[in-house]
Amino acid sequence: MVLRRGKGCDFVSKSNLFRILRPMKNRLRDLASVLVLFPLLLAGCSESAQLSPAPEKSLLGDDPVAAIFEILEISERFERTETLMAALRELPAAQIGLLEDVLNEREKPHREFERVLIVSAWSNVDPASATKWAMKREKRDFLRQTMFSESAYRWALNDPAEMREDFKVAMYSVRSWDPSMLRGFVQGWHESGEPNLEEFIRDLGRGSDDQQRAISQLIKIKLATETPDAMIAWAKSLDGEVRYRRYVYSRLAADIALTDPKRAVAWCDEVCGSDLGEDMAHWIASSWVREGGAEAMDWIMAQGDSLSVQVGIRASYRRFTQSEPEAADAWIEQFPEEMRGGELLQGPVIMYVNRQANLANYENAIDWVKYIENDWERERSLSHIARQWLRRDEEAAELWLSTTDDLDDSVKRKLRRTNQNRVEKAEKKLEARRALPQWVKEEM
Repeated sequence: MVLRRGKGCDFVSKSNLFRILRPMKNRLRDLASVLVLFPLLLAGCSESAQLSPAPEKSLLGDDPVAAIFEILEISERFERTETLMAALRELPAAQIGLLEDVLNEREKPHREFERVLIVSAWSNVDPASATKWAMKREKRDFLRQTMFSESAYRWALNDPAEMREDFKVAMYSVRSWDPSMLRGFVQGWHESGEPNLEEFIRDLGRGSDDQQRAISQLIKIKLATETPDAMIAWAKSLDGEVRYRRYVYSRLAADIALTDPKRAVAWCDEVCGSDLGEDMAHWIASSWVREGGAEAMDWIMAQGDSLSVQVGIRASYRRFTQSEPEAADAWIEQFPEEMRGGELLQGPVIMYVNRQANLANYENAIDWVKYIENDWERERSLSHIARQWLRRDEEAAELWLSTTDDLDDSVKRKLRRTNQNRVEKAEKKLEARRALPQWVKEEM
């Protein structure tokens, strides 16, 4: 894609903008669409730059705020977006603070994308103020997070030390960072070239979610430009607590496994028996299984019987069922009966039982319940089977419930009562719909 470069912000050309936006016409308010469009709309902006030179005919006139409000009234989205981009490009850096006045006014419906675009333009000149505004004034989580991905990134890119020291602004509370803000902060700091980012992460809420998110973000950034071998050497060079280094090893192994599982497995062979590598098998398999399927499952099944491995088997099989459900069924069905009741397969067996119930294979699901060792888990799975069966074939389900001794009578009564409530609600809803005028029904 060819970008037209200006002194401040680089915006895609008119023809390219329409080519990008057209297939997304019905999805522009989605967060994912916003994230996809940002790098194209705002690539190359700098802190000190004034937005690109104004066109021959000014869009802003003597009252930029009023002009932008008028632009936001344009009903056609593509025209509105293109015009807003041109106006933001025209706005001088000295007047960038006026964008706060626009954002503080009552919002016109269906202008979420435009609000994010305005905050992003503001961030190119004054990212600290834009970040503070988003933190204090934007109430919708998905918009605030998208704004942070640009404003916090720009702030950290310009001056990570200032953002770090501005404790009350850069964090929602003393307990934790906003995840989007933290990711933008790490990205910006890394790209700024300023030192001490790794030390900051090492000391960030030791073992906390914040520290783990920061580690994950840094690894993704570095792995995008460095080889797995170089990254492994980097991980080995880190100092700090074992818990911190263990998470670095695990997170890095998981990311390597996405594209080079053989290298991740070779590293695991080297260190998985140590304190630093005790969780690596779990992370490798749960990443590898997305593409490796049964091969990844077979590998982690051979990694011992530690609690970490058991958790890894559960997590990996869950992802296996999401990506290749039929292959996941075939994998668990291959095991002999004496292994199905073993500790390593308890997680996959429970998930298999629940899936069979969802597929209306009730008899098969009931047959596999016998391999579940935990009483509470067994009752939970049987209750799930009963609920699904009652919804689809109440008569057959009642016949089973009346004869089985696997569920207590109190549980059976609760299941029947829940099903009856569901049926009554469905009937009331149907009656209410029947009472509607014909023209309303036709519009539904």
